[in-house]
Amino acid sequence: MTTLVIVVVMAGCVFAVRLSGFIAAKATIPAAWERTLGYVPIATLTALVVASVSGRSNEMSLGIVAVGLAAGISYLTRKTWACIVGGMLVYWLLQFVA
Repeated sequence: MTTLVIVVVMAGCVFAVRLSGFIAAKATIPAAWERTLGYVPIATLTALVVASVSGRSNEMSLGIVAVGLAAGISYLTRKTWACIVGGMLVYWLLQFVA
């Protein structure tokens, strides 16, 4: 397989996925699915945080402190973006200081 064929197939797959979103836009989703899909952003964020904190043992203590402070920010603001931004700023500041 050449690189061009791989790129064209991948582009076709991405186009098909995006097109299916437009086609199914008028479809109704059951209430149980709506409730379940509401947990996807926080589950994704949790997976990313756990993977990054447990990845490197030499920076684990910095990551745990940053995660704790980000959890506090999230608890106080109830905003996912504030949790992400606050956690990253605390982590970078701890890396700079340490």
